Amino acid sequence: MCGILEYDFEFNSLLHVMQSFVLRRKMQIKKEKDLELAAKIGQSLLERNKSLMHKTETMEKYLSEHSDREEQLRHDIVRKNDLLQKFLKDQEDLLLEADNRSEDEAKSSESASLVRDDSFGTLQDKCHVLEQQNTRFILEALHLKEQTATEELKERQLVADCVQQLLLIEAENLSVDAKDQITALTDDIGRKAEDNIRQQEEISQLIDTVVDLQRRHTQLSEDNEELQSLLSTSQVGQDELKSQVFFFLCLKRYFLCVLLLYFFLLKITS
Repeated sequence: MCGILEYDFEFNSLLHVMQSFVLRRKMQIKKEKDLELAAKIGQSLLERNKSLMHKTETMEKYLSEHSDREEQLRHDIVRKNDLLQKFLKDQEDLLLEADNRSEDEAKSSESASLVRDDSFGTLQDKCHVLEQQNTRFILEALHLKEQTATEELKERQLVADCVQQLLLIEAENLSVDAKDQITALTDDIGRKAEDNIRQQEEISQLIDTVVDLQRRHTQLSEDNEELQSLLSTSQVGQDELKSQVFFFLCLKRYFLCVLLLYFFLLKITS
């Protein structure tokens, strides 16, 4: 009777050990699956990080190209401004010559001469103001985006004033050649003003593009930092899982040794 009870006790102990071993094995399998999942997540994060780095490099290249284009636009504006100044100087000389040719007519009518002199002086002042404002627009193009519309209105008003002054000069019975020169001057000033306005609009669009690219670059940098943090956390989790798997492997071997020893003892006793 005692032998049967002892055998039942040993059998129950062995059964308990086997159940514990099966439970440990299930836990080990689960840990291995978690480790594989963590490895897949880490690989996915690495691939996403590489993709973001490639996009960042592309954006930097795009930004560099647009910076070069902006520099070229500045150079073109300066060159066109120089041409405009030279053109205005030539037209001013032509007006002086026309004024000299009409000097005899001015002596016969002092009041008409005063009006013409005042008109020419006002025209010259307006041209100088237009030249100064055009130069200021070029130097401050990147900092006066919000004031572009106001400056354009001022420039158009100046052109209108120039046209009015030129019409007054035409009313003073100048020669046909002088009238043709004044008309050409008016048309050229209008074209130059339109070109200047168009250049300002292109610079404003370029500024918007640069700001948008900088914002996207900042967002990509933040996403990259977040992914780096997630990758670091994933690597720490992988190290912990590896340690746990190693522990359970050692524990598994220990229980196998215990079971073998137990079976060996049972065999000896039997």
